Amino acid sequence: MIRVLFVDDDLNILDGLRRTLRPLRAEMEGEFVDCGSRALDALESRPFNAIVTDMRMPGMNGLSLLKQVAARHPHLLRIVLSGHSELEAEVRSARIAHHYFSNRVPSIN
Repeated sequence: MIRVLFVDDDLNILDGLRRTLRPLRAEMEGEFVDCGSRALDALESRPFNAIVTDMRMPGMNGLSLLKQVAARHPHLLRIVLSGHSELEAEVRSARIAHHYFSNRVPSIN
């Protein structure tokens, strides 16, 4: 069973992810937390295969969270799923996150 930790301060996003992933519950177990500190606590208390986090969160943002995760749990797959992405944030997280998904539409010049 694959265990994935989802982190987002927007509870509606977490609920949507939970509903969307429900059909996969035989193959994947998801845990959903609303801040970076709760994510770090969860990672210390049980094993996960991957973490999926938002970038913009109050307190500890996604980049800070992923830096700590990379240092403490280097084997963990690190994914960013952000609805409010900025190119600069994508560049900064490129060395920390394995994948970065956003709804940012690139400009064509």
